[in-house]
Amino acid sequence: SDILRNCDKYLKDIHQVRSLGFCVSKKHAVFMASQFNSKGLKAAYLTSDNASDRNSILQGFKAKAFNYLFVVDIFNEGVDIPEIDTLLFLRPTESLTIFLQQLGRGLRLHEDKPCLTVLDFVGQQHAEYSFEHKFRGMLGKTHTRVKEEIENDFPHLPLGCSITLERTAKEIILKSITRAYRGGLQTLVNAIVRYKTEYTLSASLENF
Repeated sequence: SDILRNCDKYLKDIHQVRSLGFCVSKKHAVFMASQFNSKGLKAAYLTSDNASDRNSILQGFKAKAFNYLFVVDIFNEGVDIPEIDTLLFLRPTESLTIFLQQLGRGLRLHEDKPCLTVLDFVGQQHAEYSFEHKFRGMLGKTHTRVKEEIENDFPHLPLGCSITLERTAKEIILKSITRAYRGGLQTLVNAIVRYKTEYTLSASLENF
């Protein structure tokens, strides 16, 4: 599958990672763990159905008894596993807050982790999905628009960070952002509605 192929492409050693995968549903998490195990990659899943085994599963994950753990929502916040060195985004999320919480699961420093690798496999979204707010959440404040950052392969990222977009993904994202720019008043209205669910600061034109 594309997920396994890209893991092999982008990860230094697919048999030595501690990878957390965010799934759409419990069935999806079970399926992903089964697929990885069938390809010789040690994997497990953790959902509300096996939450009673949570502690033993987490200990096995930390000890690398298996390398891939597929979950549903339960790792958005409140879990501290600094050893995580890889994140797999296998589900779309409309909320920037949830996306950043999930991203934060892998950003803790650890002596055995030289870097964090994030693979986002989320495909084409509905027409109103805002790719821009996700990238701005990662980029922070820059002197250029997100569209220009993407077009120029992210020249203003912090030292040691990189974002690589597959060609097709880059084309889809740029088209989506361009379409949003042309959306006029409705795009602004949608952004304001979304802002209320994603930020704690009061909305202002400066924040957009």
